[in-house]
Amino acid sequence: MFIGVNMGPKRIVIDTDPGVDDAHAILFLLDADKLNMVKIEAIIVTKGNTTVENGCRNVIRLLKMKNRMDIPIYKGASYALLSNEVAASTYFGDDGMADAEYDEEPDLSIVNKKPGSLALLELVEQNPHELSLLCLAPLTNIALAAGLNGDFFENVKEVFIMGGNWRGQGNETECAEFNFHYDPEAAYMVLQKLRCPTTILPNETCMAARIDTSWRFETLINDSIDLTFMTMLERKFFKLRDIEAWTPYDLFSVLLILYPEVVVRSAEYNVTVELHGRFTRGQMILDHLRNRTSNVNIVQRIDKERVMQILLNWYHIYPNE
Repeated sequence: MFIGVNMGPKRIVIDTDPGVDDAHAILFLLDADKLNMVKIEAIIVTKGNTTVENGCRNVIRLLKMKNRMDIPIYKGASYALLSNEVAASTYFGDDGMADAEYDEEPDLSIVNKKPGSLALLELVEQNPHELSLLCLAPLTNIALAAGLNGDFFENVKEVFIMGGNWRGQGNETECAEFNFHYDPEAAYMVLQKLRCPTTILPNETCMAARIDTSWRFETLINDSIDLTFMTMLERKFFKLRDIEAWTPYDLFSVLLILYPEVVVRSAEYNVTVELHGRFTRGQMILDHLRNRTSNVNIVQRIDKERVMQILLNWYHIYPNE
């Protein structure tokens, strides 16, 4: 199977708002953990694609499916930084997982009682320069942790963010991507405070790598637990939203970590977030004039064919138990 250059497994903290696309990414990473490609240290949940309570239920289901209840789950932010009136999205259904039916209700007492942002801060402080953050959700938890300690990002090894946009094309509004638009103040704060290598996978890059649904449901298929479960969820979601192409935003983000060769083109920029624009609130703004020092590396193009080949080999050679 394809295995990227391994300098020892990356120790990853996942910040998520699961979400059908988050679910596929998490399951993929759990198998990478089993192969010693990464080590998942914790999963922190925030409000976004669904309520934080539903998000915790969804994570428990995923970990239970993979027999990985040893991984700590933390309940993070229930609200955006400056508003408790921002409703959770129902794009992936009311529960975030296409409103699928399950045999039993997850036991939320499994979730760690420590607030997610505080847990993240302590994990980073206890493991300086060792942890990679994979941010698949609105950045509320990350902003709260960084606000508690001004040196937070100096102790983080690296950050991977699925969010924002680099050409002004949005998927939540005309000009803003969902994660950044949901909590623009959090995104703004994080980008202002960054002090470690940071990679952003923006909306337009993912949209350019959309994959035909026929390939997803006719070619990328087997009888493994993971893919059977995800096929069920994605079929329900596609029917719910009448989707014409498969765009696994968060799975793309995972592949950037495991297989960096999928990146065809990237560029460094100083970026921030528009907070006040009537039409552009939540849009990521690039300093094209190069007046400020770059703070992120923006992935501008990924190799779609390489992504498809990796997925085919992964699920063909490593069918999950």
